[in-house]
Amino acid sequence: MISKSRSGVVRERRWIGMSVGIAWLFSAVAWADEGAADALLQRNVSQLKAFLAEQERERKERERERELVGEMVLVKGGCYQMGSNSGDSDEKPVHRVCLDSFKIGKYEVTQGQWQAVMGSNPSHFSNCGSNCPVENVSWDDIQQYIKKLNQKTSKRYRLPSEAEWEYAARGGTTTPFWTGNCITTKQANYDGNYDYKDCGAKTGTYRKITLPVGSFQPNAFGLYDMSGNVWEWVQDCWNNSYHGAPADGSAWESGECGRRVLRGGSWFSRPTYLRSADRGRDSTGYRGYGYGFRLILQD
Repeated sequence: MISKSRSGVVRERRWIGMSVGIAWLFSAVAWADEGAADALLQRNVSQLKAFLAEQERERKERERERELVGEMVLVKGGCYQMGSNSGDSDEKPVHRVCLDSFKIGKYEVTQGQWQAVMGSNPSHFSNCGSNCPVENVSWDDIQQYIKKLNQKTSKRYRLPSEAEWEYAARGGTTTPFWTGNCITTKQANYDGNYDYKDCGAKTGTYRKITLPVGSFQPNAFGLYDMSGNVWEWVQDCWNNSYHGAPADGSAWESGECGRRVLRGGSWFSRPTYLRSADRGRDSTGYRGYGYGFRLILQD
């Protein structure tokens, strides 16, 4: 039989009480930690769900935007010699242009994209399919298209300036075509019945119709159909020479603004009109079977 004094019994009771209290305290802390962990987990789950929902929303927006405008290519800015001393008089004088980087359409705007924005397809070659370039559109029509597109996307798309377009078309080259000194109907869609300075393209194909965008190899900047398929409207007013032209790559908004510039040639063009420096023009209200465009995304 163990004998203890009263004080010893009290001390033992105190130790027992302290042990029970400590155990309860640890249990309470563990319970509190478990509750906090559950709350933290629920908060993290909610945040993760919100993050994933935002990611999905952005993904759908990107998909929708690709449906409306297609893929954009970032073209690094720089300086180049715009125009041609061996071309027509309106391609002179050759002058230095320095421009900032810009994002331009990888392809010409398609019939499907125009339909998605405007609700109709004006193309003469509508049987070509939704992936063929929209044509039979005027410069004025395109301004309405851009206005609606910007409302749908909350972004700022626009036509390229003439300087941006030529810089993009050249793809870093100084030759008549981005393909070199010559071009063939295996590289672009144009009237292959005609030759360019004895290049031997006379035996090429004349398809007499547009082709789906991206049917040929791209230039060095990764851009398709910068030569042929459809003429591409740009922003600039028509001027019959480059005297007084902007040197910063901006659009020339003075001159004969009832006519605007077209670039690149089309399915019905002779090869000389596919040269990077060649310039065309027409009334802002004229719709041609060979007139289309591509876009720039303004940052």
